[in-house]
Amino acid sequence: MTICKISLAEESDEELLRNCLRSNEMPGTISVAFESEPNFFDAINIQGTKTQVVVGKTENNKVIGFGTRAIRPVYVNGEVIDVGYLSGLRVNPEFRNNSFLARGYKFFRELDSDGKVPFYLTTIIEDNVVARRILESGRASLPNYIPIDRLSTFIIKTGKRESGKVHEVVKGNEVRLEEIVGFMNEHGRDKQFFPYYDESDFGTGRLRGLNQCDFYVAIEGDEILGVVAKWDQESFKQTRVTGYDWRMQVARPLINLSSRFSNIPKLPKEGELLHYFYASFPVIRENDPTILSSLLNEVASDPQNRGYDYFTLGLTENDNLREAIKPFHPRVYPSIVYLVSFDKSKEDLKYLNGRTPYLEVGTL
Repeated sequence: MTICKISLAEESDEELLRNCLRSNEMPGTISVAFESEPNFFDAINIQGTKTQVVVGKTENNKVIGFGTRAIRPVYVNGEVIDVGYLSGLRVNPEFRNNSFLARGYKFFRELDSDGKVPFYLTTIIEDNVVARRILESGRASLPNYIPIDRLSTFIIKTGKRESGKVHEVVKGNEVRLEEIVGFMNEHGRDKQFFPYYDESDFGTGRLRGLNQCDFYVAIEGDEILGVVAKWDQESFKQTRVTGYDWRMQVARPLINLSSRFSNIPKLPKEGELLHYFYASFPVIRENDPTILSSLLNEVASDPQNRGYDYFTLGLTENDNLREAIKPFHPRVYPSIVYLVSFDKSKEDLKYLNGRTPYLEVGTL
């Protein structure tokens, strides 16, 4: 019988955690492995102001699995509060048919007893039917997973402009940082769960790799109309393609051929890294999709971005900003957004008052 010790991960576990990530792929039409090179803890700091990694190990120090609890300030009903985010759940294949998952969640439940957050958010890839079935079951010590929305991650090819520029767009270093951050908070609060940042977060782990000059700003005179940021995380987080299902194996050569003449990004060989960045924090006055269209056209056609295969942007099901995405004919990867409650009550749904949810895919 395998002895399992569950605890909070320490710096001495860093290499073990990176190795576990590399060996655990996320199955789907396109299977991928999410890596955190060169340092696991540096990579997860973007998830919140506080992160805790729960790890299970055998008596000979082999990782059974792990998961992350992050606490982050977000807007809920227009006010800033701390909520939790659960992510990175990995269980090594040889240990998946036992009680370790339930024991791990029991440890998470103990962490939750600190009362730091009223509820948690998490996302699960829609294709990952096995994980969804297990976590939605609510059995044993599992918390209550309540599906609240569908998050689409759009894959948009770089190098092409889809329409004429409707609004003037400048780089972030042509606007004061305090104005950019002020605009993000003034209009981001209209979205449920939009992340809260202030100027002091730049240059820290929460916004690792993101600088003021990475912002694209739509302006009219002295007014900001909208912002979006190019966030390249490849220096500390990577995504590797580990396989394709049979349908995608058949379609891949045709997709890559058509990529030369269309907006469809090419698909790399199995084992290769995806080369992309996030179009993060799209904040638009009155949620006007024509403003976001101008910003995305500038991002896609910027000569500085032509070395990338594509960029990604995440929007939930009923966000009318999705209209700005359609002309790019993106590839779409859907996930399910869950509200997670450890007391298994549904009282946490009171936080949802009809505002459009927004989850920043660059921090998931």
